[in-house]
Amino acid sequence: MHDFSDKIVLITGAARGIGKAIAERFAQANATVLILDLNREAIDHTVSDLRDAGHQAFGYEANVTDARAIEELFANVVKEHGKIDVLINN
Repeated sequence: MHDFSDKIVLITGAARGIGKAIAERFAQANATVLILDLNREAIDHTVSDLRDAGHQAFGYEANVTDARAIEELFANVVKEHGKIDVLINN
C-alpha cells in the first residue's frame, strides 16, 4: 500500500470485521484513521487497539442511514481534522 501520511481516512462499519481490517491496513500506511460505527464499545476497542500499536485513530458513533447524523458527523470531522481524503463505505 502507498504511504498515506497526512491523509485522513474515514471508514464506515470499521469497528469490527472487514472494516477493522481496512482500518488497520490504512493505519499501517500512516493514515489518520477515523472509525465510524454504531457500536460505541466496539469503536472504543478498535481505536484503543490502533493507538496502542502507535497509530492515529479516532472514533465516531453514527448511523449512516441517518442523513442528519451524517451531516453533523461531517461537520465535526472537518472541524477536528480539516478534511477527509479517503472515504471507505464498508
